[in-house]
Amino acid sequence: MPRGRYVHFDEHADVFASLEMCAAIVPLLKKKPQFWKWAIVGSHSALQGAFVCYVRGTSNIEVLDARSAKKWGRWYETLEGQPPAERLADFNTLLWRCCRKLRGTGRDIGVTRKNLRDVSRLHRHFRNNFAHFTPMGWSIEKAGLPRIVGTAVDWTGRLMTDDDVSYKHDGNQRRRLSDSLKAIKEGLPRTI
Repeated sequence: MPRGRYVHFDEHADVFASLEMCAAIVPLLKKKPQFWKWAIVGSHSALQGAFVCYVRGTSNIEVLDARSAKKWGRWYETLEGQPPAERLADFNTLLWRCCRKLRGTGRDIGVTRKNLRDVSRLHRHFRNNFAHFTPMGWSIEKAGLPRIVGTAVDWTGRLMTDDDVSYKHDGNQRRRLSDSLKAIKEGLPRTI
């Protein structure tokens, strides 16, 4: 591809871009509280991407929804015809697949019931309402937002630095990840 004419994305680049967007937004949150939307959307995007990076195997079937994975499994058996369309598993399915894989490896990313509730709320309540915004007035209590966004970012960092994922990153990518995580942690308001 000619350099400069295209922008390249893969599941890792998407996580880095989402974290960098968050890092750019968090210093502005106190003066521009409506930017919480972008901190929420960015941290959610980064976390979902991290789930994909962590859960993904060599065939990509692990990150697909059940119906799509079944079609791909059948196609891999014969390799006949066109490969089927891929449909990514939903956020909650990826979350549970990630937790199952973590339990199987004995690794810990700080999953607690409270953090699971926060991540679930980030997805179900905040991100979905922002992504599919209907005409309405919506007032959000800011007090829990730093914790919720912080949990998503923390989990993203832990998953992306796990050996099963980080071996794919070069030095520049590791630096980008580290810089973004540090900037978000330092920039998230502690009191509101």
